[in-house]
Amino acid sequence: MKKIFVIAVLSVASISMAQAAAVNKNSPGYKEAYNCAMEALQSDPYYVTAKGSNFSAACVGNSRDPDKEDLQAWKDAKQDYLKRTKVSKNVGQCVYPKTKFGANGRLVYTRTIYIFDNPSASAPKHEMTAFSSFSIKAEADGGFVQLVTVPDYDLPNPDSVAGKVVGWVKLSDFDFQALRNCN
Repeated sequence: MKKIFVIAVLSVASISMAQAAAVNKNSPGYKEAYNCAMEALQSDPYYVTAKGSNFSAACVGNSRDPDKEDLQAWKDAKQDYLKRTKVSKNVGQCVYPKTKFGANGRLVYTRTIYIFDNPSASAPKHEMTAFSSFSIKAEADGGFVQLVTVPDYDLPNPDSVAGKVVGWVKLSDFDFQALRNCN
């Protein structure tokens, strides 16, 4: 009888401890930390490789140490981000839209190139108009890559325009260029 009582007490204690350890993913704190972590991941590739609480500088700052809720939100956001995008050999490569010479002798796109808000053909889109080199920041399923701007050496401060996210495009609409064309 004593053994049954001890087993019951231990079972209840372990269930209580598991419930206490669980993070409420619907709490405002979790949602805020998740959204901040997702923003950090999308804005800077460094955070994809960051371990544990390294995101705290971006999301929590120095005001406090990240708590269990913050760390779980970061872990979940990182998993969700990596499901949507994938690191590949194309990240960091230089690309230029596929072009041909038009009737008037000027360059024209070989076909209309769309810039998507998300890596999905059904996402909101607009037509590309810039004839410029870009760098690949991320790659997703379906042949989508996320482009960022590169330095413009026609400007007094070339780096002032570099690294700005352009959007998602189909990689098949672009040709690879030597890296020197993007640096």
